Amino acid sequence: MSNIAVSLCPLVSIVIPVYNRAEVIEETLKSVLLQSYKNLECLIVDDGSNDESISIIKEYEKRDNRIKLFHRPDNRIKGANSCRNIGIENMNGEYVKFLDSDDIISFDLIEQQVNCLTNHKNRFAVCTSQFTYFKNAIDGNAKLRFEKLSRDYNSGYELLEDFGKFNLYYPPHIYLVGRDLISKSGLWNESLLINQDGEFFTRILLNTEKVVHSSKGIAYYRYGAGLENTGTINSSIKQHHLILSWILIETHIALSCGDYNSNYTKNAKKVLINKIKDKELLIKYSRFLHGDKKVSIFFTNILLSLKTIFKLG
Repeated sequence: MSNIAVSLCPLVSIVIPVYNRAEVIEETLKSVLLQSYKNLECLIVDDGSNDESISIIKEYEKRDNRIKLFHRPDNRIKGANSCRNIGIENMNGEYVKFLDSDDIISFDLIEQQVNCLTNHKNRFAVCTSQFTYFKNAIDGNAKLRFEKLSRDYNSGYELLEDFGKFNLYYPPHIYLVGRDLISKSGLWNESLLINQDGEFFTRILLNTEKVVHSSKGIAYYRYGAGLENTGTINSSIKQHHLILSWILIETHIALSCGDYNSNYTKNAKKVLINKIKDKELLIKYSRFLHGDKKVSIFFTNILLSLKTIFKLG
């Protein structure tokens, strides 16, 4: 892109929360800086790293003024959600992509997604992309995943229903989201310990007027490689928060669409019943997990009353 072309393109903000990712953060940053789309900023928000992550990031910050390092202040809740919100609070872009510090995006992903959104000219549209997994290195012949979802949708609710139908879910860096849509939907819920992306993107998709799919560009999701899986349900507290996240999700859908029995939440409850190991939690939330509509309406009324306080969109 020429300097003139860059100045005419909308600014894209890439928000990366980081905590002790020295082994992989450089690869992630390289994938950002090698983007064919040049009018971007990369906001990295550190969550208190004590390894070499900060030194690596500072070196990249010196090389390219599009890299901006922030630190979560002590008065903010620890966690990736707080870091993402700090990124949103400091971003200047018209669009935002949430990228985890161990994942990678293909060199053309941002350009292809911006083109899709620009062509549709809808401030409340989101763009999805192709997607695959990798472990240690990118395989150019890797099979693309979730091809059943690789299409446009007339609403975000339709995509949520297909998530439930096919028992699938997109990771955050598949989406390119407009700043106005985030303002309408609300920030990340900083209190949840697990399934934060599921709760956040439910709100995003329920406020989305169009889901546009880009058939070019790929989001790569890293698995394994000795990295801690922050989504692992390794405690009763996380199991509790997982249930609470789905109570919120069901309530958001009920408030937005009047649907107390969506395919998305029905499928999730089946998974939860098999996944939750704490029997006391299964008993405590049995009416919710087994689809008691009265319980769903009860939680909906509570959230409706507290919606403004929690700023959940």
